[in-house]
Amino acid sequence: MAGFERHANVGGACVVWRHLIEDLCRKPGAFARCRYRESFYPSLLWREVNDQLRERFSASRTDSDYLQMPPLSLEYGMDRVEELLRGLKGSRESTLDRIRRKPG
Repeated sequence: MAGFERHANVGGACVVWRHLIEDLCRKPGAFARCRYRESFYPSLLWREVNDQLRERFSASRTDSDYLQMPPLSLEYGMDRVEELLRGLKGSRESTLDRIRRKPG
């Protein structure tokens, strides 16, 4: 999980996503303009899942759903959430609801 804690962006800024996630979840439209957006993709897998959601849903729904996924990694563990993301990648079932149902 250490790679998810802090992520250096272009210019060297380090962002702890937990400091921003609550605000972005309340106003997911701000994610599209977030200067540190790449910090919310801890690996290529997360980025690919976000891109897949964007192909199927509106940008606002994708951002809203995606922003609720990183906190799930705190609740269920990064390995478990990434395992679910890998399993759902490429499937029509990769929605936030499906990911929420699986870990429990």
